[in-house]
This record gives sequence, structure tokens and C-alpha cells, in this order.
Amino acid sequence: MRLTTSAAFPAFKAALHHQSRSVRRPDSAVDWYKKISEGQTTFFNVIAYGIGIIMAVGALFGCLNTMYAAVAARAREIATLRAHRLWRLCGGCLGDPGSGSAWR
Repeated sequence: MRLTTSAAFPAFKAALHHQSRSVRRPDSAVDWYKKISEGQTTFFNVIAYGIGIIMAVGALFGCLNTMYAAVAARAREIATLRAHRLWRLCGGCLGDPGSGSAWR
């Protein structure tokens, strides 16, 4: 049933509630659509968060792989610096625990 204004809905709902023959519950269109879409909203939220978590884990592994490749590509350079004892001058670029202070 279509009402003239939205302000008339509470009066219509009260009048329908007082009729004993009425089996249906009056809802506004907005409330009806909210009630209908609750299941779909929950489903899509679960799917979206699941995909987001999978993508975050993939991005983490991609970042770790890139960092490992960057260090592995410079392994020879790092070994040369250690051999020439210049490792302490550059401040132990990778935080070598055995290097001690950078200014010893």
C-alpha cells in the first residue's frame, strides 16, 4: 500500500495493529529492503574479508621475497666489506650483531 507521506506511516501502522484480522506486519520500504538484504550483506562481507586476508598474506610474502632477493644480490658486496673491515664504517648495514659499535 502506498501512503501519501512518510509521516502517515506510524498512524497507518497503529491502525493496522488494532485490527484483529491483520496477519501481516507493516514495514516501510527501507526497512523491508534492509531485512531482505541482511543475508546477502553478511555473505558478501565474509567473502570480502576472506579475500582481503588472502591478499594481505600474499603481499607479505611478496615483500619478504623482495627483501631477501635484495640482500642475496648484495651478498658478495657485503662479504667484501667484511673482508676489508669496512663493515663497521658503514654502521653494520644489516645490523650484524657481532660488529659492535660503528665507531670502534
